[in-house]
Amino acid sequence: YDAAELRTLNSLELTHPDDRAAMNALLADLQHGDRSDFVIEKRYLRKDGSVIWVQNSVSLTHDKAGRPLHLIKLIQDITERKVAERRQQ
Repeated sequence: YDAAELRTLNSLELTHPDDRAAMNALLADLQHGDRSDFVIEKRYLRKDGSVIWVQNSVSLTHDKAGRPLHLIKLIQDITERKVAERRQQ
């Protein structure tokens, strides 16, 4: 995807269908205040249908009243590491 296309998508649309439930559960915990952040390894689908492995580090900021304000996500490509792990197994 180019930058303009990515701005129109949310990360769940890019997430592999088999990984969406786990991501949704962690996001719900974050929104309900059950956790302040989380890290998850999951797959994204590229535009051509190929898979890329990523690690998402996610946190939620709040305003002065304690209401959710911003979702902050650091996304790292860990595809090479996953391929190496599979080779070792």
